[in-house]
Amino acid sequence: MIAGTCQYCGCTEEAGCTVGCAWTDDTQTLCTACLSAEQLAEMFVRILTDAKKSARPPIQLVTAAWSALTFEQKQLLVMTVRAITEQITRHVATDLLNDSREDLLELDAIASFLLGAGELKENESISVTVQRLLAPHVGRRVVLAGRH
Repeated sequence: MIAGTCQYCGCTEEAGCTVGCAWTDDTQTLCTACLSAEQLAEMFVRILTDAKKSARPPIQLVTAAWSALTFEQKQLLVMTVRAITEQITRHVATDLLNDSREDLLELDAIASFLLGAGELKENESISVTVQRLLAPHVGRRVVLAGRH
């Protein structure tokens, strides 16, 4: 292990991980992105080991303790876990961004309507304005248009 270089991904102080990372300790041989992946990979190995105890033929699981794995095996597991979690994170972020755009368009339409109707007061948020306008109708049936 070389100080200043992550033992798994090889990131350095000058060239960190694309997802962002920091050193986990003074040895500077493990970055935070790989530490999280290492912990998940180690848990995965433990789960497989536990599953082996109850596996029935024709299923056979070959497992070993994390400490019994070679560095190359650990590195492969850690980098695989990182790739999977980073891909999931990208998909979730994309979905959230798309939802946010739709919500922003709806909020803009509501704000434009309230502004045009003269209902939007200075220094009053849209949510407070909507609550003020709906307050007289509490307990009555209010139907709002749904998404298409």
